[in-house]
Parts: sequence; C-alpha cells; structure tokens
Amino acid sequence: MLTESEEIELIQLLEDEKAARAGNELAVYSETALGFAPAEHHLLLIDALEQVARGELDVLIVCMPPGSAKSSYGSVAFPAW
Repeated sequence: MLTESEEIELIQLLEDEKAARAGNELAVYSETALGFAPAEHHLLLIDALEQVARGELDVLIVCMPPGSAKSSYGSVAFPAW
C-alpha cells in the first residue's frame, strides 16, 4: 500500500513519462490533446501522419467516412504536434 505522498510522486512520474512520449508519439499527444484514446482506425491514420512528419511520405490522401475523426487528427492534433 502506498502512502499519499508516494501516490502523488508516482502520478507525477507517470505524467512526466507521458509528456516525454507525447513529443515523439502522435498517438500519445493526441490522446491528451483531444481527450480520447485513439481507436484502431485512428492508429492507422496516426501512423501515416507520422510518416509525413518523418519525410517518408510527400503526399497523403485520407479517405475515411464522415465522423471518423480524420479532421480531429489531421487538422487539429497533427499540426499542433
């Protein structure tokens, strides 16, 4: 059983680790920025967007149905990341 101060310290360490990963991983950043965890189809989009960021793709055309959060990831989270 952890004391209250140990719990607070553990929470802070986890938040610091998540913040460090958010700089390198769009999925982690997006979860924090958008407020929801990415689904499997979001992870596919995130992978493609990360390829754009690394310069592996010059052009990306996203064809997903309405309501699939393509704008949330492609127009909100990705440019801010």
